[in-house]
Formats: sequence, structure tokens, C-alpha cells
Amino acid sequence: MLLAFMSFVLILSMLNPIDEASASTSGKGVALKNPTHVYASESRSSNILKSYSEGRILKYEVTGSEWHKAVVSVSGKWTTGFIHSSDVDPITENPTTLKGIALKSPTPILSAPSSKAAVLKNYGQGTILKYRTFSSQWYEATISYKGEWRTGYIRKSDVETAFDSQETLKGVALKSPTAVYKNGSTAAYWKTYSPGTILSYKTFSENWYEAKVYIQGSPQSGYIRKSDVETAVSPQVGIYGIGTVQPTGIYPKATTSAKPLKTYPAGTRLYYRTFTSGWYQATVYVGGQKKTGYIKADQTEQLLDNSQDADGRSIVAANIHKLASAHSSTVTTVPKGFPISLKTYTKNWYQASVTLNGKTYSGFIRADQVTTQDVVKTKSYNYTFSSFVDKQMKVDPKSDGAGKILATRDQVAHYSNPSNFPAGTAGYYQFLNLKSPAGLDANEINTRLLAGKGILAGQGQAFVNASYAAGLNEAYLIAHTLHETGNGTSVLSNGIPVDSNGKVTRDGAGKIAETAETIGKVYNMYGYGAKDACPIDCGAEYAFKKQWFTPADAIIGGAHEVGVNYINVGQDTLYKMRWNPDAPATHQYATHVRWAEIQANKIAQIYQEMSNFILEFEIPNYVNQPGGSERPEEPKPSSPTYMEFPEKVEGKTTDAVNLRKEPTTTSAKLATSKTGDRVTVHGKNGTWYKVTYAGQVGWMHQDYVQILNMLEVIATTNLNVRSGPSTTDASIGKLAPATRVAVVLKEDGAMIREKEWYQVYYNGRTGWISGGPNGTSYVKAIN
Repeated sequence: MLLAFMSFVLILSMLNPIDEASASTSGKGVALKNPTHVYASESRSSNILKSYSEGRILKYEVTGSEWHKAVVSVSGKWTTGFIHSSDVDPITENPTTLKGIALKSPTPILSAPSSKAAVLKNYGQGTILKYRTFSSQWYEATISYKGEWRTGYIRKSDVETAFDSQETLKGVALKSPTAVYKNGSTAAYWKTYSPGTILSYKTFSENWYEAKVYIQGSPQSGYIRKSDVETAVSPQVGIYGIGTVQPTGIYPKATTSAKPLKTYPAGTRLYYRTFTSGWYQATVYVGGQKKTGYIKADQTEQLLDNSQDADGRSIVAANIHKLASAHSSTVTTVPKGFPISLKTYTKNWYQASVTLNGKTYSGFIRADQVTTQDVVKTKSYNYTFSSFVDKQMKVDPKSDGAGKILATRDQVAHYSNPSNFPAGTAGYYQFLNLKSPAGLDANEINTRLLAGKGILAGQGQAFVNASYAAGLNEAYLIAHTLHETGNGTSVLSNGIPVDSNGKVTRDGAGKIAETAETIGKVYNMYGYGAKDACPIDCGAEYAFKKQWFTPADAIIGGAHEVGVNYINVGQDTLYKMRWNPDAPATHQYATHVRWAEIQANKIAQIYQEMSNFILEFEIPNYVNQPGGSERPEEPKPSSPTYMEFPEKVEGKTTDAVNLRKEPTTTSAKLATSKTGDRVTVHGKNGTWYKVTYAGQVGWMHQDYVQILNMLEVIATTNLNVRSGPSTTDASIGKLAPATRVAVVLKEDGAMIREKEWYQVYYNGRTGWISGGPNGTSYVKAIN
């Protein structure tokens, strides 16, 4: 199409201004209004010298103001007038040749730059046109019209101009099919391609690409709609990632409907390059030949740029896989709460290494199955802290580990108050979940924790085995045994000789020794059965019944007992074992008020020796729980106050128990009862009853004697003692509130009673007292 520049000069400028010559420049423009006026002065209200139709090309002089000067012929005279700048569209001084696409159907070429002008020629939508810049609203074009070359005008909105320079691109066909059209419209196409086909093309205009296709061996220029392809990114960036589907395919074009060039197991580490938003590009070798293929982006997961080491812990029983995929084979299964060495890998996967039973396993673990932060939970109880302490005081908590000194209320309130053991203190470890193994290595336990610890030295593997067998934290088990055994030096932990019935064997002087009756030694690492009244004999008998004939047996078996009796029934922290907030003052492991804190201190020391641990804590919270308090003073040892009982109080032994000369386990033994033997009980000193047994007066521990016939008056007023079991019988005396009295017993040991009436001993004779409704409203049994 021949290009020529033509314009019609409609107004000749002959103006030669004197005072503004230096500021004036000549210009041309298109009349925008119909009509467009030339005014006598710089005002629209002035006289109109002349008017021109829309689209006329006018000459004028630009003055720098909003008015242009123009010279027009008025009545045969050249007269200077003024055109408002908004009434004309300035013509480009140096036109540029362009190329573009006809948008309208049809797209007209007009005789003048006005929509009202005559149409010289029409072109179909999509036709590629050439034209020149002209004004802000119009392009100028040269066309052949009736055998002559004519200048015409195209509205800018009727064409889409091509870019000045082109860039070669690659992209993916999106449509089914994706067409290469003959021009910039969808009316006709040269060729079509299936979705996913990789196409080469050049930039052309805002909505179209230009492409070369071959038709019957002949190259043809065609056009692709931008919305029909997705252009590849440039420059491409290399990425390492993994496949997430099983299997992950590399395809010859960007569609999963194609047969893959190659497949990889899910989780395989892959290298690929950025391509489009939905696809990556990869190089593979097929039959020894290098091929370019494509991976669907949503079937991959990118490796993290900077891999970081981290300590972690499983939050569920979790599998470690050979590859980073749940489809991959399982290397091992990690118990819930187990420590794991982690390294960041992808958003959803860690590289993992764990040591189980002395063997190290490596692979990949899902990120949602581990945590790298300590887990802290709070459990609230719906009763007051004060009522909790009240209940604890009723079971004689002790201030010392030997169980000889009663604790004060201030001590109980301090050591049972979670506020006194905040995070960051060693005491905080009493809230540690003991179901979470520490994951220690047996050799590490021996060299760093048990060296020089008496009988416990070298028992690292026993603790590891105990941890797995009982599902308990081995750091706790170690701390517990170190405490109970005095760092491996206690008598029970070092072996007690026993006979075939589990009784401790002693020499003629009464000292523990191997004798002819000795069948072996038993070991007790956790103090099971070692009651205050008989720590050695009872602890040894318990170990015998459990068949703990080696230190390892005692470590593993004792751990099982702790798990069965405490941890696995919900008392899974040291705090719960000591104070049992779910059922206060019942089923508590120890009487010492500092037991949980002492154990926690030992566990804290153990964890200070470790570098890989994530812990789980549960903090109790009570209604009206006070804040922290100063550590109270410990009471000084003192002799317990002796309490005299009424005459005729009787009891029976609940086990074989020693009668001792004084109320202490170190006192001389006078006799040993059988289970069920009757004793006369005279009074109480601390935890010991003063009794008469087999004609001898001595002391038996309260844990082994059941009181059979003592009542305490709980009525708020004096209680009548009558001559018979009726209110009509005569009163022979009165019992004040809190008075204790012995009940007459039958031969079988049952109290004599008629309905709510009890026969009691009173002032050297017998009488009757009423227990009130059901026999328990006015009195309570002391047993």
C-alpha cells in the first residue's frame, strides 16, 4: 500500500505579529466542532469572523495562551481572528508510519478527519493496515480511490496499533483448538493446534501475537489471540523440587493428556525451569537422547531455598518415608512425642533423622506430623485452690523425705501452687508430659548421666528399654531412680537377699545378710512397696513378687508399674503424681511436699545435658489460685503429740506387721503379727498406734492396723448415753461433741448395734447412744 502525505490548506496564515513574534509558532489542526468559529477577539462572546465545518484542516499561529491567532478573508480583506485551542485538534508535525489491525466491521477510511465525512473505502475486521500519525484522535492513510491515490483518515479507536519493535516468545496453546488466524480476526485461520502445544510467536499488538506457519511448505504470516496462549516467562529460573503425584510425569507438551516422556516416583527430587504459571520446563533423557519436557506446576513442590536444621518432636505416631511422599515406602514409625532431628526441605516435608533402640533412621517426615516448638497446655479445675489445700492437709503430707515430719499448711500451699514454678525454672518440669520419650541414646545416658551413680552406672540401655516398654520419658525415669536410690546407693537398689517367700534374710544379730535360706537378691529402683513403717522388708517383698532379680529387671519393671498405676491412668506429670488434682488427696505417689519439685530439678539437669528436645507441658489452674509466694520455712523435727484413746478400743492387723518398742522403724522389734490378729489400741503418736499384742505393749504403724470399734460424736450438742436402745430408756450420762467412745464388739469383731443405736463402754459400764438417722448423723466411725 503506497504511502503519501496529502493535506488541504484551507487557511493561509499571513500574520506577522510584532509584540509576540518571539513567542509565536505556526501550527495546524483539525476543526473539532461543527461549526468551528474564528472570533474577532479572544472571547467567545465577540463577533464571529468566519466558521468552518468539523474536520476542516486549519492553519493558525500558536501564542502560548488558550487562543490561537488566524488570518481569514472577510469581505475581501485579510483579517486577524482567534480560535480557541479546545476547538482544534493539533496535527502532528513529524508523522510516523505505523501498522495496525482493523477493529470494526467494517473499518472505514474517511475523506476528512470527521465521523461525518464521506467514506472512501472500507476494510474488513482484522485487516492489517498501514497508516501515519496525524492528530490525537486520527490517523492518516493513503489509499487507492477510483484509480487515484487519495489521503484518507482513520479513527484511532477503529484500529489496534502494532508495537514499534517485536520480541520473539514461546508459549503454551490454551484453547481446544488454538488457531493461527489469517489476520487480526477470528474469521479465518491458517492452522490449529491442540492444547498444550508449545508455540513460537512474536509480539504484535495489545491483543494479538504474530506467528509464522507453513502451509503446503510455504511460509505465511498469521496471528494468535493473546488470550489463546500463555507466554513463557523470561528469563527462566532453575528450581529444585519434588513430584507430588504418583507417578510424576514429564510430558512432551504442556498437557497431561499426552503420553509422558518419563515418570518419577512421587517425592523424587527434580530439577526444572520456570515456564508458565501452570507448567515448568525440564530436560530429560529418553533412550540416551536429550528431550525437553514439561511438568504440571501443581504436581510439584519447591524445595526451600535455605535449608535449616531444627529440633522437633512427633505430635502423632508418624512414619518416616524413603522419599518425601506418603506414597513412598516407610523407613520406620516414630512414636508420638518422640524427638527427631529435622532439616527443612519443602513447605510440607522435613528431612528427618531419628534414633530408635540404638539404630538411626533417616528419610522424610510430613511437616504437619511434627512440631519444632514446645507445646504448652492449661487445664482448669472447677474448685478453689483453698479447698484443694484443705483436702491435702487431711492426709498428713510430710515436710521431709523420710516421712517423719508433718508439713505445714504454708508448705502445702506453696509447693502445690503452680504459680510458684513458672516457665524457665527447673520446677516447671513437674508439668512435663511424661508420656513423651526423650529419645536418649544408651551410650549417652551411661557417659553423661549415670557415670559414678552406683548401681545405676552402665544401665543406660535398661532405661531406653523401659522407656519404650512403658511409653514413658526416660529422662523422668532416670531422675526418679536417682532420687529414690540416692544416686544408686540405697540399700533397696543395691540388692536385698530374700528367702523363697520373699522375706528378707538376716543373720543372728538381726542384720540383713545372705543365709542358708537366701535364694537370691531382689532390686527395687522406684521404692515400690517401701512404706514408711517397713521400707526395706516391704520394698523387698514387693520386688520379690514382681521377680526383680537384676537391676535391669527393677528399672524396666518399675517403669511399667509407674506407667500402669499413674501415667496411663491420667497422672502423666510429676505434679499430678504428687497432688492428683483430678481427685485430690487420693492415689498420690508420695507424701513429701517437695517430691515433684525435687524430681523436676533432676529432670531439668538431664535436659541441660541434651541438645535436641521439644517438650509438652500441662499447667494446672484452680479457681482463686494465688500468685507466687515466698518459700516457707521447714518445720523443725519434734516428737508427735500422743493422743489417748478411750478404753476398750480394739483393732486388727491388715498384714504381717512388726510390734516395735518405740514409734519408729529403727526401734527394736518385740514381735511380728499375722494378718488378722486382734490388738488393743491405747492411743496414737503421729502415724503409730500404741497397742497391746500377745501380752506386750508396743507400737504398730497405722497403715497395718484397722480400728474396729471407735466412734466420734459429731452432733453439735451433747449426746445422751441411755440404759437401753430407746429414747424412753433412762439417761445415764452425756457425751460432748468430738468425744470418742468404744463400742462393744461381738465375738466376730462386729459392733453391737440395734438399728441406729450403738452399745458403748461408759464409765466402767455399758450404755447406748443414738447415731441419729441411718446411725451416722450423730457419730462417725474412726477406722
